[in-house]
Amino acid sequence: MKRGGEAILRRLRWIEDTIHWTGQLRRRDLCAHFNISPQQASSDIGEYLNLVPGNIRLSSEDKVYRQDEGYRPIFEKDAARWVQESSTSLDPPTIPIERISTPWQRADDGIIAAIIQSYSQKTPLSVLYQSLTSRDARRRTICPHRLVEDGNRLHARTWDYERNAFIDLVLTRMSDPEPDQTLPWIDGAADRDWNERIDIDLEPNPSLSPGQADVVMREIGLPPKGGRISVRRAEALYLLEHLGIRSAVQDGAENPAARIVCTNQVEVRETLRSR
Repeated sequence: MKRGGEAILRRLRWIEDTIHWTGQLRRRDLCAHFNISPQQASSDIGEYLNLVPGNIRLSSEDKVYRQDEGYRPIFEKDAARWVQESSTSLDPPTIPIERISTPWQRADDGIIAAIIQSYSQKTPLSVLYQSLTSRDARRRTICPHRLVEDGNRLHARTWDYERNAFIDLVLTRMSDPEPDQTLPWIDGAADRDWNERIDIDLEPNPSLSPGQADVVMREIGLPPKGGRISVRRAEALYLLEHLGIRSAVQDGAENPAARIVCTNQVEVRETLRSR
């Protein structure tokens, strides 16, 4: 990559993303976003056209670049990221995005910092943990190797010396963190449930109409007839919970009202029981 290549690549991606999501791009938008000169902006747009000739065209009437008929994106797209970043910048306005968040789901910055430092320094962390199965909080020494946002809360995937196992511990239940150098670091490479994946086969409930089935599957990124999702074994129950089929898969409790059906639930259930 030539000098300044990474910066140029970011600008080329932004050029395409802007036209992809908003339908248009002005040279001054590129100048303002990256604080570059008009000459540099013209050079970047020319570089993009060299990569994908005919992808965009310049309207002579209003000097705006738009998608051409043969437009095909070359960069991976993430709508949520684009809207979130655009809504907090000085770029041309896009539709705002609101993330629903409740105060009790926000982990303390000090806890997050302590976990990050524990991981980066490979030093076990002692925390005061209030489990909902115990009346009183207890000291637990952990070796966290991932932070996981499951859609409802933030937890740490971690080695837990109390249980002698890799488990999930909720960050909002932790307090009073301090390094513990009396115990060895247990690396996440030994976490089999995290490193191994299982396949979950899903299809729409047969009672749904074709239109309903199409929408239900589209919401989870699968074709109308269903398909397979591969997930870390440690995260499988969270996925099943979000899909509303955890009880059906875990306990065999059928739910005729469920919109989604797991067609290999016996296999998935046995795999989860062997954890």
